[in-house]
Amino acid sequence: MSSQATLILKKGSDRRLRRGHRWVFSNEIDTSRSPLKAIEPGSWVEIASASGDYMGAGFANPSTLISARLLLSSREPQCAPEDVAALVCSRLDAALALRKELYNQSYYRLVHAEGDFLPGLVVDRYGDVLIIQIATAGMESLSKVICDHLANITGCSTIHLANDLSARDLEQLDRTERTALGTLPKSLKVVENGCKFKVDAREGQKTGWFYDHRDNRKLAASMAKGKRVLDVFCYTGGWSVAAAVAGAESVTCVDSSEAAMRWLQANANDNGVSEKITPITNDAIEALKALHVSEEQFDLVILDPPAFIKRKKDYAKGAQHYELLNRLACRLLNKGGTLMSASCSQALSGDELLEIMRRSGARRGLETQVLHALSQGPDHPVMAGVPETQYLKGWVARLH
Repeated sequence: MSSQATLILKKGSDRRLRRGHRWVFSNEIDTSRSPLKAIEPGSWVEIASASGDYMGAGFANPSTLISARLLLSSREPQCAPEDVAALVCSRLDAALALRKELYNQSYYRLVHAEGDFLPGLVVDRYGDVLIIQIATAGMESLSKVICDHLANITGCSTIHLANDLSARDLEQLDRTERTALGTLPKSLKVVENGCKFKVDAREGQKTGWFYDHRDNRKLAASMAKGKRVLDVFCYTGGWSVAAAVAGAESVTCVDSSEAAMRWLQANANDNGVSEKITPITNDAIEALKALHVSEEQFDLVILDPPAFIKRKKDYAKGAQHYELLNRLACRLLNKGGTLMSASCSQALSGDELLEIMRRSGARRGLETQVLHALSQGPDHPVMAGVPETQYLKGWVARLH
């Protein structure tokens, strides 16, 4: 860990930090008073207001738009550079303690970056296997400390760093994959809501599974008994298999990935519901159009698409994609059917998604009756002062 420097903010640029935000953007730093370009990526820095007030401390990177990510706010005790490793370990302890309160089995997101006061660090737990993703230079500098401490407090047999992330390009970090402890198996085991799954440990999306929708999948399953269900972007079957196990009459599953479909069918077989599953390997839009032509109708439609809006400049095109997807889904609903629609695009608000759903229903002359709001699970905690950590939103609505 390099020696500590201080970044001084421009006048007025401390307002967000005082409200609890933990990011400092490069254009907020007074470079005439702060040696931003001279700071080594990953350095521990203190942040000061233009008048000299201590605003917090964290990791800096002069090469990125977010030039500092705070681990400590002005309301917390200060930390010398030589004590940062111990601070990170204490945060890991706290993250594990929270998950043990929440879950009685070891399948969850163990660390959720800013949500656990550890910006740039994500850890997903699959029983005795931990999959780590590190997206910032500061956390990268402590990767060995992190791996060693996690091995100690969890007793896990395998730790794999899945660092082939585009976010690392922004931090000027190499994209790498390596196993720090044990041997990474071909498949990862997940036990969720009374179902069991296997997912691809090496080629799967994210770390292999999407723990953030655990509670939403449970809700969907509770509504599926006796229903004809359509699961769009089904991936490896988290929604589909749970609905089938809960008593759905049938589940039609759509995904463009042949590999994901193989995992889906294996998971359906392992849970004894393969006869209820109809897989369709196709682009989602094309599949929805084809189902409409075939005059298929469903009682419950689940839309869990990828992030169509990854950057602000993608907003218009991404919003149109959400609109089209929801409109096509509404054509396939029986009157009085239920639409469960989600978005993981942080730039699309929950209210905007609900309006898209309302318009989609209105095109069929249907009213949208909201039953539930969807969000990420508690193992993906939201930092109240950092709205960007509230990325997952959705609605369950009956269309009459």
